[in-house]
Amino acid sequence: MFHEIPHEAHRAVLSEVARVLKPGGLFVLTDSVQLGDRPAQDPFINRFADFAEPHYVNYTQTDFGALAREYGLQPQHKELASASKVLSFVKADPDTQLASETADEDTLKADDPSSSSQ
Repeated sequence: MFHEIPHEAHRAVLSEVARVLKPGGLFVLTDSVQLGDRPAQDPFINRFADFAEPHYVNYTQTDFGALAREYGLQPQHKELASASKVLSFVKADPDTQLASETADEDTLKADDPSSSSQ
């Protein structure tokens, strides 16, 4: 339950997940909704922090997709159910990722009219 731990611990957990997962491995996180998940609830969502939840406000504001990417975990799916949500992430395959990035760079260069040799 990520809303129970400080931001530094989020980083430690994701670092460990990235370390132990094989490339292509799946990490699934289930916790409460965050700001923006259910916009009608946004004005009230952080009131939960009043119930001895010191890390909840930080949790509701953390972009876990961006944070996971820092550790080589690619966001896959997000499902909302009532006041909960499920996020899934896949560990990138460094060989495939490098090949994909190289192909993307080559495609960008090929599409760039300023890089043509006429």
